[in-house]
Amino acid sequence: MERSARPPNTQAVVAQAPLCLDKDGNAIAGTACVVFNSRGIPVDNTGTPTNNDALYVTDGTKVGAVTLSAAGLVTVWGAPLAANPAWARK
Repeated sequence: MERSARPPNTQAVVAQAPLCLDKDGNAIAGTACVVFNSRGIPVDNTGTPTNNDALYVTDGTKVGAVTLSAAGLVTVWGAPLAANPAWARK
């Protein structure tokens, strides 16, 4: 799958959510964390609403994604592994 091929109207660039942080603020390798504020809005490490949170999982033939918008919309997607995947909402 092309790195630029993302679900429509989601992230600007395909990327996992940022690494989780331990209690001292150090990144934890091999993780991806989505943090929500008290209103259920995904936020970055400064508390600013963000559209950059997504989780991608593959089984080698297709890709599943969960994207979160700064407005709190959670969407589940699926696409085949291909050069130009056709993402579909699930």
